Amino acid sequence: MARWRLRTALVGTYLLIALGTGLALWVFATEVDQRLGADHTAAASDIVRGQQQVAALRRAAEAMREAPSRFHQREMTAALNNVHNQATALRAGLQRLGLRPGDTTEAREALDQALAQLPELRLLTYRVLEAPERLSDFIQVAGRVESQLAYAYSTLHAANHEASAAQQRLAALLATVVTGLGFLLLLIIGALVAAVSGMLRQRDALERLTITDALTGLPNRRALLQRADWVLAQHRRNGRPVSVALIDVDHFKSINDRDGHPAGDRALRQLAERLTASVRAADMVARLGGEEFGLLMPDTGEAEALALCERIRARIEGEAQPWAPHFPRVTVSIGVATSTPGTETRFDALYRRADRALYEAKRGGRNRVVAAIPAQPPPAPAGDQASA
Repeated sequence: MARWRLRTALVGTYLLIALGTGLALWVFATEVDQRLGADHTAAASDIVRGQQQVAALRRAAEAMREAPSRFHQREMTAALNNVHNQATALRAGLQRLGLRPGDTTEAREALDQALAQLPELRLLTYRVLEAPERLSDFIQVAGRVESQLAYAYSTLHAANHEASAAQQRLAALLATVVTGLGFLLLLIIGALVAAVSGMLRQRDALERLTITDALTGLPNRRALLQRADWVLAQHRRNGRPVSVALIDVDHFKSINDRDGHPAGDRALRQLAERLTASVRAADMVARLGGEEFGLLMPDTGEAEALALCERIRARIEGEAQPWAPHFPRVTVSIGVATSTPGTETRFDALYRRADRALYEAKRGGRNRVVAAIPAQPPPAPAGDQASA
């Protein structure tokens, strides 16, 4: 009898799991592609961005109407470009939002009509300066485009809001089903999860050790190289400047020799704290080894990098370290190199230039910031020179 009850309980549990799994699979098969795959938050951001660009288009058109000029013409052209790009991207991505076709038909038509009139509005933007009598045509077309875009974005916003609510309801249903299944499975796989979690924590801890300096808690050279590769890859795509600074403690060996290694270690830790507090959120400070630190500054030109490094130098010079009686204040020398479009964009080359600048700072008397000599653009290929 007891065995029969156990068998019945096992079969019942199996049937419950099978039923829940089947229900979840059915819901997934019918709704997941349309509902759960849609990113309504991103769509809402795109729609709001589109509405902002429509407002910018309105302001540019009003400025053009009140005082036609080359400046306002450029503003209008930029607004048209932004509107065109945003509307085109949003139009192409509507299918991925899982919206019912009937909810977006009018919005699609309004977007298509607005996009179709953009070339005419662009032409009128250029002609209105030469032919002031075309100003009324410009105002009329701009008003139509603005009205159509505003209607399209408003309609899409409402449809996206409703679809997002449906997505949340579906997600709640799936959460209930998955929670029930998870509760049953948790009894079986709990030990495995705990073991795997422990292994992952150990792996993460080891990974942190490989990219963290033990003395200062800063990222180490390896971490800086990894980040620099990514930043310079972005630089090659967007052309924004990247600066690297090498920061070296002046007379650090003498601090160790005369005040002891504990004083030197404490000086390095204090320097790490001051560097971290002095840089921006996007910057990365790392200890490269010994008394040398590196500072990676994305989207930073030479002048801005020099100003930041000068503030760092002055702040460090002003900090007291009473635990080192022979060196109550520490100073640093800093070499700065900047990579700009058309110049060498490999980190090792940028590092060498910053290192040479650091050498010049040391040779020039220490406690100073020196910029590297600008890199020369790489020579053009022979074929390009011949064609030139």
